[in-house]
Amino acid sequence: MIRLVLPAPRGPPMTCVGMFCSMGSLLTNAWVIEEQGRVTMQVMWQSARLALMLLAVCSGTAWAEACLVHSQAERLDVKVCQENINIPANLFHDSFCKPQLAGQKTETTYSQQCPAGAFGVCRNAQVANLPYREHIHYYGVAGDALYLKPFCEGQSKGQWITPE
Repeated sequence: MIRLVLPAPRGPPMTCVGMFCSMGSLLTNAWVIEEQGRVTMQVMWQSARLALMLLAVCSGTAWAEACLVHSQAERLDVKVCQENINIPANLFHDSFCKPQLAGQKTETTYSQQCPAGAFGVCRNAQVANLPYREHIHYYGVAGDALYLKPFCEGQSKGQWITPE
């Protein structure tokens, strides 16, 4: 059994503590006791072990996230996949992966990593005027590398890689 003792909060009674609140039903065998100005949370060992394993896996590096954007117009068919390095997840999902391109139909699919088959990858590309970085995978016409590679290495300060 694990026992967590914290100072009692001011305000309404407490039903959960810190990270345990967000884990919901994982801690079904947990209870909170408030006595003498302290809050004590006791957790049965199996539930705590599971919670600590999840915390260890989730801490540090964020989950890998990628989005494949397929853009089409009259004489245009482009596929670009972006792998998030340090862009805040909501900004990446709601903005970077949902471009508004006039006259083009776009379709976005999400995955943990970009699919194989790219003709080039701009690794560690910096987003213009922002501290954010991503890996950008290019699919389609390999001849486009003639202008994508210089842009990657110059403007984006990335490293161009040609997958084998």
